[in-house]
Amino acid sequence: MLVKNVMTPHEKLVIISAMATVREALSLMKAHKVRSVVVNK
Repeated sequence: MLVKNVMTPHEKLVIISAMATVREALSLMKAHKVRSVVVNK
């Protein structure tokens, strides 16, 4: 089994800026129906 077969494809990742507020992050997670996001420096 390869890692690429288990990981989420890049196109489907939900990414947010490190400068975003917690409220913005929660709103983004709710909109995309996910429980976590990738934080971009």
